[in-house]
Amino acid sequence: MADSGQIKAYIGGLESSLKRALTNIFEYVLANLSFGMPEHQKRCTNFQLYRLTGTTSGTANQEFSVAHGLGRQPVVAWTVYDLALVNSEAPVLTVARAADMNRLYFKSASTGATFVIFVG
Repeated sequence: MADSGQIKAYIGGLESSLKRALTNIFEYVLANLSFGMPEHQKRCTNFQLYRLTGTTSGTANQEFSVAHGLGRQPVVAWTVYDLALVNSEAPVLTVARAADMNRLYFKSASTGATFVIFVG
């Protein structure tokens, strides 16, 4: 999320009711950006992602799950490289079953691989 403190600094000299209104608007917008599942050739909702880490199963192609804590069923996920982590991996993950309110379900031919995914 962008730093709301920086926004507050930019609008600091404005009249108090205008400053309050703009602060509320920016805080709402910044806290509610999300990737939503678009329809074909339609724009995504916006762009809110959550970073999750996981490890593939020790047995190839065996289902494993990752807790997400979003409080809703996520619609998209993709693996990313943690560029601060030497030997960071992005194993191929296959959706084993639909995500639910608590967990994501994958399988992978890679065994014991730690990964980072963004979920929205």
